[in-house]
Amino acid sequence: MSTTEQKRVFILGAGFSKPAGLPLGDELFAELLLAREPGSYPRLDMDIDRFIGFRNRVHGVTHSRQEVNLEEFMSFLDIEHFLGLLGSDTWSTQGNPSQIAIRHLIACVLKQREKDMDRTSLALYDAFVDRLQPSDLVVSFNYDTILETALDRRNKPFRLVPEGDEPSLLDEAHPIRDRDVILLKMHGSIDWFDIAPFLDACQPSHWDEPYRLPRHAVFTDYKRFRPRRIAGKFYNQSPLSGIHRVENLEFWFEHPHRGVYTPLILSPSFSKVLYLNPLRQLWHGFDYIGYNCDRFCVIGFALPQHDEYLRQPLANAIVAFQSSDDTEPSARRSKLKMVDFRESDKDVAQYKESYSFVDWEKTECFFGGFSECSLAFIFDDNPPR
Repeated sequence: MSTTEQKRVFILGAGFSKPAGLPLGDELFAELLLAREPGSYPRLDMDIDRFIGFRNRVHGVTHSRQEVNLEEFMSFLDIEHFLGLLGSDTWSTQGNPSQIAIRHLIACVLKQREKDMDRTSLALYDAFVDRLQPSDLVVSFNYDTILETALDRRNKPFRLVPEGDEPSLLDEAHPIRDRDVILLKMHGSIDWFDIAPFLDACQPSHWDEPYRLPRHAVFTDYKRFRPRRIAGKFYNQSPLSGIHRVENLEFWFEHPHRGVYTPLILSPSFSKVLYLNPLRQLWHGFDYIGYNCDRFCVIGFALPQHDEYLRQPLANAIVAFQSSDDTEPSARRSKLKMVDFRESDKDVAQYKESYSFVDWEKTECFFGGFSECSLAFIFDDNPPR
């Protein structure tokens, strides 16, 4: 990295993908119910009704299926599965039928919306990607593949892990790795599949019938799907070593597979940290990213209640960024930049309350949402005043 380049951090939430027509968190559940084929996933309806009954008995709350909160419902299912409350009726290590159905439907809805993107939205993400520099760190909490598709489209090299086979992303002595944009997808991706559960199922002790190996729609059809590991040899002892990015994702969605194996995404849930293990190493050293960058920007991430566990690492990173002494060599450090869509003073106040740890005197905000107009604000290269 040259001395004139800046190390920059971008935190992306659902608002980043909103211009592409993708649903926000509070819109997603209705989309999932509409996306089901008639008669599919009957267990899902049963579990929704069980959850409604549970809420009624425990909290005295009565509502319809359409009023169910997705995060609360998924937390109900996650706790039930993680603790094995159903005993021998626990379906698989990957989840019970409704958990798997939800993950599959989320992936289907998001991929369809991506396919429906118009030229204007494609141009917006191309413009964002064109402004990215080698060694920019992009931390995304989105499942969609909008950003990496744009990176591929614009021939921007990127990697999906903090480090490669060479040393740290913060080590300027290794320009081979400095050519990459670093994209970390902290909640997984609709084009990621974890081979570890499949390899476990291939153990003889797990065979349903002697000498009959299980099948996996991706890993037993390698030539069609072309899965590629997201991590190199550096991660051979890490759960990240089992995560593969599928190149031919279109075929997966054209021929949906409703088996045990679904894309590796953490369901929207208050309890998602219970299922974080395959992705946990993406968080390694996260507290320090605020010390090692000149620019820090949060785009479309409202720090929702169901992601409360993110408050600690995000607060630590932002406080570290804002606590830097301006007399240090990193005098080019800008103010924290925050982009979100807020229509009223009340909305702005709620947003700032969520980010109570932010020093607002050292922060610049753009409340028009992620758009073409926001790009100049995000990538302003003028030194801070």
